[in-house]
Amino acid sequence: MFEHPTGTSFLLDFSFHTLSALPQQLSDGRWNCSVPHWPDFSLHFPCNLVSDCVGNEDEVDCPYTSHVCGPGFLSANGTCLQFVKPVQDVSWETASETCKSRGLVLMTANTFAEWEATRDLLLRYFPYPEFVLYGARQPTSYRQVFVGADGIKDRSENNP
Repeated sequence: MFEHPTGTSFLLDFSFHTLSALPQQLSDGRWNCSVPHWPDFSLHFPCNLVSDCVGNEDEVDCPYTSHVCGPGFLSANGTCLQFVKPVQDVSWETASETCKSRGLVLMTANTFAEWEATRDLLLRYFPYPEFVLYGARQPTSYRQVFVGADGIKDRSENNP
């Protein structure tokens, strides 16, 4: 971090990559974001295909495409998951309505395999596991309770 004598400062983040590892620009101006370690590049390239290969702009080599579930979905123990990373924070209600408009519901992990697959996918974008929460909300009147997208109260060790 650089700190100026006046007290102002700034932080400069950068990384080095070989030219062969960089995303390629497509003929229509979009970037091919299906490269290893995409989150490392996401700050430097304006990828129109993020929502990670969702929204009918799927790439052939997209790592989040499942042959079982179709383009833009990840298969987790027979359940098809779709990850959408919004440009800005959204409320639980907005996320739920977005899912409903696509004929989907917010994720509720019913098995350990589903939970692991979803958590692994989220940790690619949110590196702090203590902040990863999905498919749950806190009712207004009960701030110590989490309710799943399916309406079932969380029965984990932390919320008996």
